[in-house]
Amino acid sequence: AIVSPDNASVLLYFASELLPAGSGQRGLGVAKASHPLGPFERKPLVAAPPAKGDGVLDDPQVVYYAGRYHLFHSRKQSWERKDCRNHCVEWRTSVDGLNWERRGALASPAEPPMDEPLSVHIERDQLVLITDGTDFINVAFVADATMLRQDNATLLAFSPASPEPVIDNYIDFPEGHYGAGIALMRNGGLLGISMILGGAMGDKNMTFAVYRFEN
Repeated sequence: AIVSPDNASVLLYFASELLPAGSGQRGLGVAKASHPLGPFERKPLVAAPPAKGDGVLDDPQVVYYAGRYHLFHSRKQSWERKDCRNHCVEWRTSVDGLNWERRGALASPAEPPMDEPLSVHIERDQLVLITDGTDFINVAFVADATMLRQDNATLLAFSPASPEPVIDNYIDFPEGHYGAGIALMRNGGLLGISMILGGAMGDKNMTFAVYRFEN
């Protein structure tokens, strides 16, 4: 979800299955409200469910930058698309948050590859996209945020955020805090609020975005 720049509305994005149950086809929807608690009104689809063989759309994450909304989402099981074999992350833009244009599939780094988007935000001059990674260890990727001003997804050059690009490494959190449920952390001049899950896959598996604040 995102609050509009004028603070007048909240836009909630979600995976939308409007076709008969069991069809396996999924698009992206949006609902609008004047308050985070609603009531929400469903608006026309952001993206209609693809035809069979063209994948399903899921995991929408949105950020506002340079006068436009930017939505990143996964396309899964897309065996027949040349620009998105089996799985990819796609980028769409909108001026009003309701009417969207597809800009294409992102070029994922080879290792680790991008997976399902979990969060997106702008930090200084960087676009930060957090996705699932290999074995469900979440990964942070960064790109030049100014490239959101153009419309070609292949020009958004993402790279892992650190040599060990799990999210905790990117955030610079002290290792002793891994596994905390909710934590307020100070590390040098940085102050952050996090929701962390130290799961079975290891002690560096964070599920939600973390925002850093300078004193």
